[in-house]
Amino acid sequence: MDDFDPFLRWGPICEALGGRSRRHLYDLVKRGDFPPPDRPAQRRGEADLWRKSTVLRGLEQYAAERAS
Repeated sequence: MDDFDPFLRWGPICEALGGRSRRHLYDLVKRGDFPPPDRPAQRRGEADLWRKSTVLRGLEQYAAERAS
């Protein structure tokens, strides 16, 4: 079960970005500064979902850009 890569919703991602808003996350995605969802919402009311590995990669990218 080492290859388990769960889906995450926007809440934990925004928390990891320093308590930013959902709008900020989607602005980052729109600008290409954060990876888009691995599973975009299919219907109204459904959440966009990111794989944990995608989020970790995005957070590393975000931190690197903030440091430079």
